[in-house]
Amino acid sequence: MVEVVLPTYGEMSLEENLKIFVEEGISKVFISGDHLPSLEEGEVSRIAEEYRQAGIRICAGHSPGGNLSSLNEEERKETIVKAIDVLHKLGLMGAEIMVFHGGKVEEEGQIDRARDALLRSISELLKVAEREKVKLALENDSLSGGRKPAQRGMRPWRRFSGYREFPGPLLPRGEDVKEVIDEVDSPWLGACFDTGHGNIYSEVREQIEALGNRLLTFHMQDNEGRADQHMQPPYGTVDWEGFGKALRSVGFEGQVLVESGPRGDVSFSRMLQECNALLNDIGLETGTAFTFRVLKFLTGQNMDARIECPCCGRFVLYDGRECSCVCKRWTIG
Repeated sequence: MVEVVLPTYGEMSLEENLKIFVEEGISKVFISGDHLPSLEEGEVSRIAEEYRQAGIRICAGHSPGGNLSSLNEEERKETIVKAIDVLHKLGLMGAEIMVFHGGKVEEEGQIDRARDALLRSISELLKVAEREKVKLALENDSLSGGRKPAQRGMRPWRRFSGYREFPGPLLPRGEDVKEVIDEVDSPWLGACFDTGHGNIYSEVREQIEALGNRLLTFHMQDNEGRADQHMQPPYGTVDWEGFGKALRSVGFEGQVLVESGPRGDVSFSRMLQECNALLNDIGLETGTAFTFRVLKFLTGQNMDARIECPCCGRFVLYDGRECSCVCKRWTIG
């Protein structure tokens, strides 16, 4: 079964996040990279206990910022120190995974040296990961953009496909992440595939299938194919049908971390319902009754088109009893 996990938000404290999660019945979350660096160890343990008492499971967390592939050794070591601190705190919270970025390079000629620096950084982090029992998930990074026309056969909105601009990420594609993981070859290192980052560069299905059993988790987010917008799924152009086929192909059953806020002024629970409906409709078992396939129940035919409310702009959900957008609710039949 696939678990949909919602994020905490850096604009609020973890206690403020907790209050909202309890009110809206959220049971699984992952910690933003903004929260833990500023907290003392005692505070982390106290907050973790509050989440446990509330019945909320902290599944994963994100490393803080920095560049693990920096050619400036002082900067690289400073980034490692911060990452180790967060890794330890995630261990205290009972999290299973820390997602981290591979870093960036200033120019194409630095790629090989930056990759070597990243491998050294990962080696240092793995020692702590094993001690804390928290796995590392290396994430594909977003491209910084460009102006090269899309390649033949690419969808027209993906203007930057196949083009790397520098400065830019060291590991923009799933295939790049796979090469690093294979070289390290540790049971404590796997991949986090970010659907929004992948959508900028090439087809998400191809990249996921390339990563295969190295996948530990996903960042589920959407965009228009031009930039890393962190839109709530499925309101962008990510090929979600391809995403579902790829996950079924590689046999993934694990955590899908939603890395966006709710679209518009709606609740966390509504976003969770819509994300569950999306995954349910593309053939992934999430244990939910929610679906966007309203037309199937209205017409009796297996129609996959989503209905968007002209008033609130939300897709209409069906839960087996009634339909709902944000502005109204009604019964079929």
